[in-house]
Amino acid sequence: MGNPPVVSVIMSTCGRQKPEYLKTAVESVLKQEGVDFELVLCSDNASGEHAAFLHKLAGSDGRVQLIDNPESRGLAHALNLCIGRARGRYLARMDDDDICAPDRLKIQSEYLEEHPGIAYVGCNAELIDENGVWGHRELPEEPGEKDFLKFLPYIHPSVMFRREIFDGHEVYRTGTRRGEDYELFMRLHAAGYRGRNIQRVLFSYREDRNSYKRRGPGSRLDEVKIRYDGFRTLGVLLPWGWLYVLRPVAAGCMPGALIHGVKKLRCRSAAVPEKWEEQPPQSDLKWRKAVPQGTGNEKNRTAEG
Repeated sequence: MGNPPVVSVIMSTCGRQKPEYLKTAVESVLKQEGVDFELVLCSDNASGEHAAFLHKLAGSDGRVQLIDNPESRGLAHALNLCIGRARGRYLARMDDDDICAPDRLKIQSEYLEEHPGIAYVGCNAELIDENGVWGHRELPEEPGEKDFLKFLPYIHPSVMFRREIFDGHEVYRTGTRRGEDYELFMRLHAAGYRGRNIQRVLFSYREDRNSYKRRGPGSRLDEVKIRYDGFRTLGVLLPWGWLYVLRPVAAGCMPGALIHGVKKLRCRSAAVPEKWEEQPPQSDLKWRKAVPQGTGNEKNRTAEG
């Protein structure tokens, strides 16, 4: 298959997203500039239009490696399959409904090259739904232990990892309904690995009402356990960390539509500063070189509500 690429982008899809979201997400990866990469795609029991698109894509673009997984066992298992197939020096996560800036892979891989002590790097992001851009998230540049209390201080699908941190170690732990990203990052941090968030918007992250409807009681209890175990390992469970352990349960008492509506109201004023004349359509985003100051941190989709 020739020389291995610099970056392997790993993505899984089970066909639940709208086909146009998947196509836009894949297109944003294949249009990356300035770095050699491959896209490792797991078709996690996808069918119909999604499966047809994936097979056509794999047959027409040599950069795409398709994994057919006929029996879905969850996102964690699918991502582990992708990592097992990936050949790149760096592993970049990507979801099947988000959008990358054209230079995301180049910027993140160069950052890791220039900062050998950093194990993984994320970035800031615009928030989108079916109507386009409605807000943005600014993440802490150097997340510490206490940054894990409220929510995951990284946007999981925006992160690029060094491949070697997974060599000989368990990657994504299976068996939970949600929260595989939260558990992974707390485990890596506790093991001494450190990450950063580039203070530029290189990603468009989809958050809509459906993001909150997916969270049933079982997934919230899974997150409670993940938070408890992670906070205890990080040394932040006491004196007040246990209150954040119960946060998913408290959020579960609120309607998902209400949580999403409150968040949109909170982010609306920061979504389009005056120097941004208009919101670009979600399929043609104009990527910001920096996030305006004073917007504050927003919550992660896994850990919020």
